[in-house]
Amino acid sequence: MSDAHDRLVASIAARLETDGFSSIKANTEGRPKPPEVVWKKGEKGETPDLLASLQRQLNLFEVETPESITAPRSLTRWQLFAAFAAKRGAAFWIVVPAGWGAVAQRRLDELQLEARVWELEDD
Repeated sequence: MSDAHDRLVASIAARLETDGFSSIKANTEGRPKPPEVVWKKGEKGETPDLLASLQRQLNLFEVETPESITAPRSLTRWQLFAAFAAKRGAAFWIVVPAGWGAVAQRRLDELQLEARVWELEDD
């Protein structure tokens, strides 16, 4: 993960707090870390960038940069997190920089995965 990615995760965690989310866990310094998500018990898994609850619904957030949206590692993470969200009745969010929402949505469509795309606004 890059420093820019980590700063973005921390910024989104603060935003979620402001927006009324609770039980926020973020894969960044200064916050409780989200638990690893696995396909099967005992296997190595992946740690999502953020987990938070809003009105009793679990929300899983995966933060992407322009470089990571099309990276092969993102494919496997998105598949795992989408399956986890579907099984748990959770919302799975892909968070992308301004101007990258359509790219993320196209990739989700190609992969036939269910997720919400949150396109950040330019500051």
